[in-house]
Amino acid sequence: MANWPLLTVVTFLPLVGVLFILALVRGDEEATNRNARYMALWTSLATFAVSLLIWINFDKSKAGFQFVETLKWFELPGNYSLTYKMGVDGISIFFVLLSTLLTPLCVISCWTAVKERVREYMISFLVLETLMIGTFCALDIVTFYVFFEGVLIPMFLIIGVWGGERRVYSAFKFFLYTLLGSVLMLLAMFALYFQAGTTQRLDSKHQWTTSMLATYEIHTHKKDVDLKAGDILTLEGGTGRTWMKMLEGSPLPRITNFGLVYYAQFKVTADTGSGPIADELLAGRKDRVFGVGVEGSIFLPKPKLFVGLRVAPEFGARNRTQGVTFMLSLAYQAKSLVKMPAGH
Repeated sequence: MANWPLLTVVTFLPLVGVLFILALVRGDEEATNRNARYMALWTSLATFAVSLLIWINFDKSKAGFQFVETLKWFELPGNYSLTYKMGVDGISIFFVLLSTLLTPLCVISCWTAVKERVREYMISFLVLETLMIGTFCALDIVTFYVFFEGVLIPMFLIIGVWGGERRVYSAFKFFLYTLLGSVLMLLAMFALYFQAGTTQRLDSKHQWTTSMLATYEIHTHKKDVDLKAGDILTLEGGTGRTWMKMLEGSPLPRITNFGLVYYAQFKVTADTGSGPIADELLAGRKDRVFGVGVEGSIFLPKPKLFVGLRVAPEFGARNRTQGVTFMLSLAYQAKSLVKMPAGH
């Protein structure tokens, strides 16, 4: 069963329900709404059943990704190609289960609450389910980006059409926050792709990792005060290496991570406002700050303790304070999700 395309089935099965709703749900408004509800419910329950099948057949004694599916989308000039690659590990499988469980619960919870455009509402939720599951299963960064950004479309419709009093304002704000924050991630993906010729893992042993994140914050006027903070662009990321070593008498490895971290924050637009408070606090200034440092962590298998430390001195601050970012993390592993085989 591990060779069956179960991840593709569980990901795109909700779209089959969408097709049935579009093709078969017809008639007067009452009948259309009733049939759309039942079609969405049974489709989401079938998707949940397939996710349970994946969970039952998931081998907890193996580390790494399982149910891996790989398919080349198309070739590009210069030995470049885009790949559809899916898989789940001991963490992402629970997010898939959570997504497939919440969808039928959402359909049931809005059974009588949503009374207008029920057919379109159910279609939006089934499309959203496909995109959520795909986000947690994608192993290729382009595949992940398509699913992750695709979530914006049904969410925009759900908020903007069936939301509360200020639903249109909220929908546009949500859409712009998320979309603009992902533009730089898209540029980073292109850079990775044309440098390496792939968007999959560069290190087959999974020892080196690189992460990048860009966010863009759009601020509006405060409700009772004529103050508007400027928009903020934040870039952060890091590069590091992982070492794993099995210890005698322990089923879990000792895991050590060490690397370089960085961040940069810019106020893209100036703060604005009127009145004595605004004149004193804002004064139309923009600010910025940079930070570069190191981060290390170690997982000790016998006490099942995770210890992490980050130190990042700031520099280049303008119109704001600067210092040293210090973060200490302590975590205890109560239960292992993956059993490591002896001698691994």
